[in-house]
Amino acid sequence: MALEREQETYQRELARLLAEASGKYVLIHGNEVAGLYDTYQDAIREGYLKFKLEPFMVKRVAVTEQAQYITRDLAPCRT
Repeated sequence: MALEREQETYQRELARLLAEASGKYVLIHGNEVAGLYDTYQDAIREGYLKFKLEPFMVKRVAVTEQAQYITRDLAPCRT
């Protein structure tokens, strides 16, 4: 499963993150909390600078998670 280690790291660190940084955005790479940021854009930018194309996760630190819906058009492209 994609980002499984990062999700486990988030769950393991959640209590501390909620106490220190509720509402901020956490950057996680593997088993490492790589940083906390005020905005999603700052966290994403830093993730790409630090980890290039390696997998990383950015998530808002919150007690409850908001559902995110990401779609893309899967219809074949005509040229």
